[in-house]
Amino acid sequence: MILTRYFIRELLVSTFTITGILLLIVISARLIVYLNDAVAGIIPTEAVFLVMLYNLPAFLQLILPLGFFISILLVYGRMYVENEMTVLKACGYGPMEVMKITFWPALLMALIVGMFSIWLSPLAAQKLDQFYEDQQKQSEFSFLTPGRFNAMGKGDKVSYTQALSVDRKELKGVFIADGETLLWAESGTQYVNEKTGSRYLELHNGKRFDGLAGSLKFDRMGFDSYAIKIAEQSAEAKRQKRIQKQSEFMAKR
Repeated sequence: MILTRYFIRELLVSTFTITGILLLIVISARLIVYLNDAVAGIIPTEAVFLVMLYNLPAFLQLILPLGFFISILLVYGRMYVENEMTVLKACGYGPMEVMKITFWPALLMALIVGMFSIWLSPLAAQKLDQFYEDQQKQSEFSFLTPGRFNAMGKGDKVSYTQALSVDRKELKGVFIADGETLLWAESGTQYVNEKTGSRYLELHNGKRFDGLAGSLKFDRMGFDSYAIKIAEQSAEAKRQKRIQKQSEFMAKR
């Protein structure tokens, strides 16, 4: 029992130490990517660490088996170098007994990785998707960064704004490139069409320029208000609306 506890303790301590080091390396590398995405306006700046937290189970799912494998190499390699294995073998404690002891921490690692694969990682991915969807529902501007060019909608429009209001619902000094159309407006707000569920950006006090790329001739038009569709109704909203219609139909019958 003493040798069993010694082997298991050495393996587990080494595994969690190595896993922690590898996890720190992976998190540092991914953090740079997420910060670049935040600067580019792909994800909200304040949500960087939340996104990292939701991706943590997927990281551990890959790193933990590697950490356990490396710990076996390090622990048993050290014991061979320090002649501990030779002494154990001389006392009748051969490779088969060592393999039997190794089976139990290996089974524990398999259960932990299985829990990550079957439950925690899919749950975290679902929560992350729900978080992105909630952010999109709250405001398309949550992903915009003032002073930088940002993709809007499905990426077919490029926008630039000088400033955002504190609640991130109103743009100031807006420039939008949509194909061969250029738009500039003093301000912009968003609204949702109640019938279609689509979200629109409404520009105020601006100008529209239409022309071919590379051409110096543009058609110019001023406007007091101009609406642009920036997002369709989400799939979840469509599903809920369909369920509601079915419920109303059944209630009438």
